[in-house]
Amino acid sequence: MKQYTLETDVPLICTPAEFFPDGVLETHQRLHSLVPSMDERRFFGLSWYNEQKEIVYWAAVEELLPNEGEKLGCQNFLLPKGLYMSILITDFRKDVPAIGQAFDQLMAHPDAGQSSICVEYYPNMNDVLCLVKLNSNHYQSSLN
Repeated sequence: MKQYTLETDVPLICTPAEFFPDGVLETHQRLHSLVPSMDERRFFGLSWYNEQKEIVYWAAVEELLPNEGEKLGCQNFLLPKGLYMSILITDFRKDVPAIGQAFDQLMAHPDAGQSSICVEYYPNMNDVLCLVKLNSNHYQSSLN
């Protein structure tokens, strides 16, 4: 695990998965078909527990224009800046369950809570950076 600092809030365009985990790929594909000009955007996955302790999953891309998500009929979410704990998974398609295992480790961090959101950041088509926001910033980081 490494500390990761998100320097600025990131506005996101999101669409929910009907089913988890089976609907995740389809949800990302649906979002890609709705959003124009994907080349300049960062890609994310967001997940959390609802009141019934079920995992809710949203595919997300960075919003480039104000109200862009609303115009596309999608949800909006503001990924908050701050300190996160992270685990990088390289070539994640070879071991997709490693993503869940990484989030289990991250959620066990003493400064992460059950209400913490799990963030998948896809810097490229092969790797995923798993992130969980810490509840406070008393853990200092020199990493960016």
